[in-house]
Amino acid sequence: MKAFIMVHSLPLIVPYQTRWNRFMFSSSHGIKKQLVYMSVNSEPRQNPVLRSILEDVALKHQGSVFVVDMDPETNGMMQYFGFDYDQLPILFFVDMENPSWKKYVYHGEIEAGGINHFYTDAMMGNLYPYYKSEPIYEHLDGFVKVIVSKDFDDVAYDPYKNVLVEYVVPVMIGGVFDI
Repeated sequence: MKAFIMVHSLPLIVPYQTRWNRFMFSSSHGIKKQLVYMSVNSEPRQNPVLRSILEDVALKHQGSVFVVDMDPETNGMMQYFGFDYDQLPILFFVDMENPSWKKYVYHGEIEAGGINHFYTDAMMGNLYPYYKSEPIYEHLDGFVKVIVSKDFDDVAYDPYKNVLVEYVVPVMIGGVFDI
């Protein structure tokens, strides 16, 4: 009963603010999924048509997902989720139950039917997760293939090849990244 009251006391579209974060990330209600609309001008608050569509989606799935209105500048969320400004506005689904925090990006028209279908496909794992990645390299450098996020699984886990993967991770030294 407490979880029901907690979830239903939130607005249908939860603005990503400190005020609501403690409720959204509480372990007592068990909701670990979010549909996030990220835009520069808090579009859902200013566009009644968009707000109505997102509210319809929120009502249909209330208790299983939060619909979140997020400003990309808040706490560096744009970098955190791995998006660029040229992708805005963007609607994406985040599954925080999965240890890898899979996220899926919606590419259709902003309408309730399409978003509901996207949500269902994301919940069932029928979509390809979004990874911030460089483009896939087409050519080998000798016997070396440079792999990126988009082709990592296909190359590194190919059961017909022996693969040695070298990871290059940037390290911060004195406030500057060094590779």
